[in-house]
Amino acid sequence: MQASSGLFFEVFRNYDAGNLLLNQAQQEVLSQEPELTRLRATLERLLGENLEHAPLRHPSPMSLPLMVERFREQLSTEQLSSRLDRILRDMERDTSTGDAHP
Repeated sequence: MQASSGLFFEVFRNYDAGNLLLNQAQQEVLSQEPELTRLRATLERLLGENLEHAPLRHPSPMSLPLMVERFREQLSTEQLSSRLDRILRDMERDTSTGDAHP
């Protein structure tokens, strides 16, 4: 079974709040705080934009890294590489048959 950093973080936070690894992780996150300024500016800019929602049959290329991270967090008997191969095969099949749009 794979253990994620999120699982370790939750265990330390709930059962050993003074743990040095937990404190180090929190300090590392806080040291990257300047990125919050950029994120806030981007979100404020997006508030003024007219965004369109386009449902997709398959994940877009930009979403693949997020999906991989999400798959790692889920328990499954299927290997991560097998799941990704299946998704990519489905996408390629639909693209080659012209069935890429819902």
